Amino acid sequence: MIRSSLPNNNDPIVSTYRGRIRSDLKNLTFLRNSASPADSDQTGSIFFIGKDDAGNNATYGAITSHIVDASNTTEDGRLTLSSMKAGTSTETLSLVSGHVGIGKTSPDVPLDVVADTGEQVVGRFAASSNSSSANNGGAILKIQNTDNTNGNQSTLVFADSTDSSIGGIFGYNTNHSNASGYITVGTRDSGTFAERVRIDHHGIKLNGDTAEDNALSDYEEGTFTATLVGYYSNPSSAVTTTGYYTKIGNMVTIFLTFESANTTGASGDMWVTGLPFAHSGPYTIQSCSMNSAGTFPNSSPFALVSGSVCYFYKHTSNGLPTAVAHNAGTSRAIRVTGEYRTT
Repeated sequence: MIRSSLPNNNDPIVSTYRGRIRSDLKNLTFLRNSASPADSDQTGSIFFIGKDDAGNNATYGAITSHIVDASNTTEDGRLTLSSMKAGTSTETLSLVSGHVGIGKTSPDVPLDVVADTGEQVVGRFAASSNSSSANNGGAILKIQNTDNTNGNQSTLVFADSTDSSIGGIFGYNTNHSNASGYITVGTRDSGTFAERVRIDHHGIKLNGDTAEDNALSDYEEGTFTATLVGYYSNPSSAVTTTGYYTKIGNMVTIFLTFESANTTGASGDMWVTGLPFAHSGPYTIQSCSMNSAGTFPNSSPFALVSGSVCYFYKHTSNGLPTAVAHNAGTSRAIRVTGEYRTT
């Protein structure tokens, strides 16, 4: 035991001023040698004291140990690290019966973190990484289920002020042997929990649907180059325009327009090539309008998609539709909009 002067409370002091702790001392032991140990007994403390700017002693930090359960063979203990906050000694880190509490004096899970009232940021996990590898770089926060039962979960749960779960993100470990799985997002409404979104290798599924055919597998927006051609001959100078598309799953919406086009030299049936995706299934009708570009007496033109080509037809009374032929010339206009199914 190392002693210096005893203050009024008779606690021994180990001072770091003008002195040192012997290097041959391997352990510092605090023993509460009580004949009647009881729960909540304090078994030892270390106080770190310094002066404030008014010359007063201030305990800037402390380490304290208590008995939680003194029962033989089921003993539990508490180790508390306190720090000074705004003039008040505050329990900052609590190690209780194998659990760790940060801002929580009685942690009931392995790591229990509680921020002060008004603080929004509860924790920060930071790493410095220059990796830009897709899906395998940067700072990583990993939630792992170490049990290898197929179908079990690694879960992030959101709770309200009563600690009732109101939603969560669930990672299902489909097969631990080949790293297969999927993620679901669920919410609770009036106590009833339901899956809202599922993301698996098929795509995105909604409201508990697990069918592969109902998965949203793609969403994209883009442009394509549409070219106006003729069955017998194309325009003398290529007539192209930039079309726009949106693809959601296997449905493609297109919009294209030729304005003030010079179709001189074109003849025969007219159509547009260069659609962004090949059509799948029965022919699909598109809306269209023309300004002197084609011939459709006493009728209205419409567009029909097959493959990656948009053909132009006109209605006939009591008969099958027939193709619209070019009416070649200058200042021609064609506008098409619609949607079709792709693979």
